[in-house]
Amino acid sequence: MSELSIFQLGGLPFKIPFTLPYLYQRITWGGLWGLLFLVPLLPNAANSMRGLIFAIAPAAASLFFFLPFHDDMGWFGLKMGVAWPVVVVIFAIIWGYLAGSWL
Repeated sequence: MSELSIFQLGGLPFKIPFTLPYLYQRITWGGLWGLLFLVPLLPNAANSMRGLIFAIAPAAASLFFFLPFHDDMGWFGLKMGVAWPVVVVIFAIIWGYLAGSWL
């Protein structure tokens, strides 16, 4: 499974190491970003719609802080390839929609 990934099909040099520390870190950060649902922004909107709006925060944090300063991947993670910002935004949208739907 690690031989070929969806990222490699898209020309991105990225392999996901399915190890417990890797997964725990992502689960923890996903839960912390989930605290955004406590913010009373758009209280009458459907939670899935709120999730899509809240997905902007983790995507922006990744593109403007974590990738350039913590992971040394350059602004927007462009050292991973020009499609990397699109990947980050797509995964943030998926996270926001699923988190809102689950809520």
